[in-house]
Amino acid sequence: MLDGTQLYGPKLIETNPPLILWFSALPALLAKLLHASPLGTFQGLVCALIGLSTAWTLRILRSTGMVRGRGMTCLAAIMILAIESSCTNSTDFGEREHLLVLLLLPYVLAAILNAARTLSAWERIALGVAAGLAVCFKPQQTLIVIGLELLLVMSQRNARRLWRLETISLTFIVLAYLVRVEGVTPLYMHQIVPLLRDTYLPYGYLTTADLLKGIAPMIGCWLAVFCLWLWRRDRLRVASAPLSLLVCSLCAVVAYCMQHKGFAYQTAPQNAFLFSAAAWLLLEYLHPLVMQQFNARKIPGNFVVATVLFMLIGVPPLLAHGRHNLSMWRTPSFPQTVLSDYPPGTPVYIFSMSIVGFHAVLENQLFWASRYAHLWLLPAIVQSEAAEAGGPPPIDPLPPARVQQLANLQRETVVEDLHRWKPEVILIERCTPTHRCQGLSLSSFDTLAWFLRSPSFSAEWKNYHRQEGNDTYAVYTRLH
Repeated sequence: MLDGTQLYGPKLIETNPPLILWFSALPALLAKLLHASPLGTFQGLVCALIGLSTAWTLRILRSTGMVRGRGMTCLAAIMILAIESSCTNSTDFGEREHLLVLLLLPYVLAAILNAARTLSAWERIALGVAAGLAVCFKPQQTLIVIGLELLLVMSQRNARRLWRLETISLTFIVLAYLVRVEGVTPLYMHQIVPLLRDTYLPYGYLTTADLLKGIAPMIGCWLAVFCLWLWRRDRLRVASAPLSLLVCSLCAVVAYCMQHKGFAYQTAPQNAFLFSAAAWLLLEYLHPLVMQQFNARKIPGNFVVATVLFMLIGVPPLLAHGRHNLSMWRTPSFPQTVLSDYPPGTPVYIFSMSIVGFHAVLENQLFWASRYAHLWLLPAIVQSEAAEAGGPPPIDPLPPARVQQLANLQRETVVEDLHRWKPEVILIERCTPTHRCQGLSLSSFDTLAWFLRSPSFSAEWKNYHRQEGNDTYAVYTRLH
């Protein structure tokens, strides 16, 4: 993009809407100017956003009187920072759902606390702009804003609150973004969206029951926090706040189920707002203790008990989570091991239906020799072809003519990429019963054989020689 490549054009095809790509261009440009790692620069930018979001959220809490004194301010800051940093794991740091949490949390708390009376008009507009960008990053999560505003309208019996500066600026940003997408990247709406409708729903499809089963611990925690709120609500200064945060979490669960994918990073919004509700109840419980005794340099027994319980309940999962992430970083994948032997800038391509290999290319500063980040078209095509041959019906059946059109598109574009960039090394993921390929319901599938059914691909493939691989990847290098 920075070199003038047309987004969604013949050299760059992406499934995501353009906002995340425009956002990613900023750290990429900074990395280019500073001769730094693009990934490290991106992570640094996200860390800066975490700091800004934490400070902004804390300011809203202080301006409305919910947090007072140094003790409560420090405690609230630690909790907000922990929520915004730990709602997703390290491998998904900076995903669109994570960015949504950072941009949306100040808006949500300002709406719950009716902060309009304590904030300037410009700051309220800024809250709406940030929230608008958040839902543009992840449009499905617009349900969070809708659910929150409907709850507040019904609880306050005041529909006029929908005409706040925050909601007006949020709506303006969303509409302006849609106009911008149509004007600057019309190919997304007219070419990519039709492809997504036909191919992306079957990609890794999970039923709602499967998704809810996968997040059963989170649902159990949600019910526990809800029961705790019922028990403590008469003692809360803002009784509706934890419930509003729980509703935001519930709306995020609905948006999560609507996507039918079950990717771990998609749970970040529901986790963040659930943690926020629990943190709110804890802050309310500790508020009188900290205000009355902590400032007098006495540590109350109840505070010690609450701290010990938090350590016993919260620290072991965090340590286990940290060890899991550390082991993932210490144990390189096969693509990382193979590609680490090549110098930066080497053109590489990986035939895979997941983006695991794409990360390995970025980490080794190699050149990704394809317009696709992964073969996201292929599962829908293959499953439809298998159904035509007597196999199980796909989730979203396609007409045979459309299946053939998509198959031709997938093969032709890959051939064009191989001819254009001439990758020096190619990895092909093996889809076997012991190594299931992401997004594919079939127990086994020969990716290379499927592409070799194309004469043009077969002609291009004569330039490659097979090397030693492993059980999950075959390795090919280009003949010179």
